[in-house]
Amino acid sequence: MAALVRGLEEQVPTSRTKLSHKVTSLTAHQDQIEIKGTNDAGAFAWRAERVILALPPRLTAQIVFAPALPQSLSTRLAATPTWMAGQAKMLAVYERPFWRNHGLSGDASSHLGPLVEIHDASPPEAHLGALFGFIGTMGQALGDGDLRVQAIHQLTRLFGPEASTPKHLFTKDWSHDPETAVAADRQGIYAHPAYRPIDPLGGDWAGRIVFAGSEAAPEEGGFLEGALASAEAAVAHLTQMELRHEH
Repeated sequence: MAALVRGLEEQVPTSRTKLSHKVTSLTAHQDQIEIKGTNDAGAFAWRAERVILALPPRLTAQIVFAPALPQSLSTRLAATPTWMAGQAKMLAVYERPFWRNHGLSGDASSHLGPLVEIHDASPPEAHLGALFGFIGTMGQALGDGDLRVQAIHQLTRLFGPEASTPKHLFTKDWSHDPETAVAADRQGIYAHPAYRPIDPLGGDWAGRIVFAGSEAAPEEGGFLEGALASAEAAVAHLTQMELRHEH
């Protein structure tokens, strides 16, 4: 995944990449869309012909649109769960991938401990070893200290005593990441939502707003494959719009 992100990053000029810019409103004018938001310096305002919204629907619902989106769409956006919001991960980093010397793959499924699914996440050159695990709902309920103690105990039980002394231990809980989830996402998801694409808008927004992101994918919604499928669909739609404009 890191290689994919770096490959895409290399194709985009640095001057066109804006980090830590939160879009708060989109206003449709006759020939352009006015984009306003906040950044570390205070506020910003841009103009664009078209906008791709490749973020969770519940975050899209927080943007102020002028004119407003149809009420049925606004309701749908706010009601669509963010798949990654129910996920949390832990990454344990070691001096080397010692488990490989014992003929172990680094993969495990476990119902005894906070990590329910574990995989080898070592870099290709293997100058470090890394194991990542999805944290189950019971693990997410633990305090950070208890979570770390129980996770190390679990890794040691699965992979041996060398697993008991990681160099670093990182955790990430997307349910508390404001750039991923909202409060409603903390209720948890117990079945995979029926994600589907969002139909093109009409009126002042016709051909100017494209909804992308994994939760708006034509297939495999919520997953990485869904994000890729959604990106391809968004590019195809924009290409079609450009061809119509030229003719």
